[in-house]
Amino acid sequence: MKKKMFLGSIIYYVIALKLTFLLAQTQTPVLSFYVGRIQIKPASSEQWQAPLFGQKLNAGDQIQTFAESRAEITFPDGSVIRIGENSLYTVLDYNFSEDKQQIKANLNMGKVWSNIRKMTKKRTEFKLQSPTAIAAIRGTVYDMEINQDTTAIIK
Repeated sequence: MKKKMFLGSIIYYVIALKLTFLLAQTQTPVLSFYVGRIQIKPASSEQWQAPLFGQKLNAGDQIQTFAESRAEITFPDGSVIRIGENSLYTVLDYNFSEDKQQIKANLNMGKVWSNIRKMTKKRTEFKLQSPTAIAAIRGTVYDMEINQDTTAIIK
């Protein structure tokens, strides 16, 4: 039992280290984790595709999760978005440069949990849109859920 826990810890840290290295090389968000059935529709395509761990996400890419599934996006600043089951999430735009931190996204349906790092640069912006609301965040942990009638609940 202890050997399995130790081995599991080693595997977790190797994956985390690999993702940290991947994020250090690029200024784009990546699909850092998923479980269950999800699919990605790149902005440059009309076709939904199977996801890859560590897959780079571009502006306009959509992520769809199904029942008992979830996905996680990690941004270059360490902010994390977890997309719940039966959700449709779109990366609208992002910019991580020397003087700017910007993330814009859309939640069309479903639920997300967000852990947004405190934004320290002068020109910073994190916006999560829904069909009926926009949340502008400057560093906090929160949930957004879109009900079937498209009302948004932010906690």
